[in-house]
Amino acid sequence: AEARRELAAAAEAERQPAARLHRLVATAAIFFGASADFKDQAAAEATAATLADLLKQTGARIRLVGHTDETGSPETNLRVSRARADAVVRLLTERGVTQHQIVIASRRATVPLSDAPATAAFSVNRRVTFELPYDHEPGP
Repeated sequence: AEARRELAAAAEAERQPAARLHRLVATAAIFFGASADFKDQAAAEATAATLADLLKQTGARIRLVGHTDETGSPETNLRVSRARADAVVRLLTERGVTQHQIVIASRRATVPLSDAPATAAFSVNRRVTFELPYDHEPGP
């Protein structure tokens, strides 16, 4: 009986908005084409809607991290990774998330998901990922 109660309590905790936010941050990303256009607009909007709902429920802040593939100069990749993060900012703010809740970072091509030499493999590196910022981390 005690084990059953503990399992029920753990299952309930997993349904709480904060736990759902942590899970989304750990498992989701929004992917892009070669520029700052979403690879799949519907998927980007669905992820942003879920993230926005959780941010509004919890009052948490989010760090949006822009990534690029290794093509392009460091300056170009910095500009593109920022434009990708800005595109996600627009999705979130359109859904009621405040600018105060958002921190933006750029990792350009420093954290690839794929380092395969094929151009098609580079596309998974064109993304915005999510992190929970540190307490008192400066915002925008």
